[in-house]
Amino acid sequence: MINFYQSNPQWLKLVGQTIKNLFGGSVAQYLSYQPLFLCSELTNIFQQHIQRLSELEKQVISLLSEQPKSVSLCQLLEKSQLSSPELFQTLLSLERRDLIDKITAEKDILFTVKAIFKHYIKNYTAITNRPNIL
Repeated sequence: MINFYQSNPQWLKLVGQTIKNLFGGSVAQYLSYQPLFLCSELTNIFQQHIQRLSELEKQVISLLSEQPKSVSLCQLLEKSQLSSPELFQTLLSLERRDLIDKITAEKDILFTVKAIFKHYIKNYTAITNRPNIL
């Protein structure tokens, strides 16, 4: 849970309160439900993060969220309609915002959306009454 919630004390406190209130403090019971439940306070925080993104950042984070595994720069360039400078700048910005992970593989650098944000984008933007955030 610490890794999933990026060691963020506020997020861990919110999920801890949810676990206490709904699951009698049982972390195992909370984790047994898929998709994981994110309380409204947490989804509001994530919504604010997403709303602050530029259109290019939204495009790239959406593209990355759709990928089942981490992707390379080459793959991102092929899948997106962005120029290489646009993509590179956008990836740097998303990394600064701590929304994506950069993974060093053998001879390549791979990118993926942080697990908690990928979970939010996949499971919460479609089930709320709000239009899709991306």
